[in-house]
Amino acid sequence: MDPYLGHSQTVKREVSEHADLLARIRGTSLAPDPAAHLNTGTQNSIYAVGRTPSGLYLALRSPIIGMGGRDEALYRGETYCAVASGLAEAYARDPSIPRPPRFCIGVLADGIPSILTEDVSEGRAYHVREVEGHCERSRGSERERLFLDLDGSDMEMFVFTKLGRPIDVGNPSYFSAEHVLLP
Repeated sequence: MDPYLGHSQTVKREVSEHADLLARIRGTSLAPDPAAHLNTGTQNSIYAVGRTPSGLYLALRSPIIGMGGRDEALYRGETYCAVASGLAEAYARDPSIPRPPRFCIGVLADGIPSILTEDVSEGRAYHVREVEGHCERSRGSERERLFLDLDGSDMEMFVFTKLGRPIDVGNPSYFSAEHVLLP
């Protein structure tokens, strides 16, 4: 199994064991709480959904309604996760590049596809801002460069140049029956 997918599935199992987290993920997918809103991009809105008992902060990337429908949202979700996996492999080889999210889990709540991923703000403890070609999170003098907006073809090209091969969207499938989280 792809190491990134394997780690993501470990996180999925931990989340699946906690009804309160599943309820928050489901509730955020269907009717987001404005107080949990972290950011909005051109294709997704991002919401904080809590913290696992092991200390991982969770964020839900929900597609903006009307952006191509369910099939388009599934494809964008698969692409995001495939790019994150490729970036994780590239980052393991070259830690000077910005770090990708630590995990990516496909979520289907009432058929609505979303992505459960790392809340890099850690419950707003870090300030996250966009800089040239990536993001930066900071708290005091602490700084970390991150790749967060992974939807674009420019990220697919970056992974290609780092790994010497294209990403394989949908293989493995983060939204397959075996891998998806159904809150």
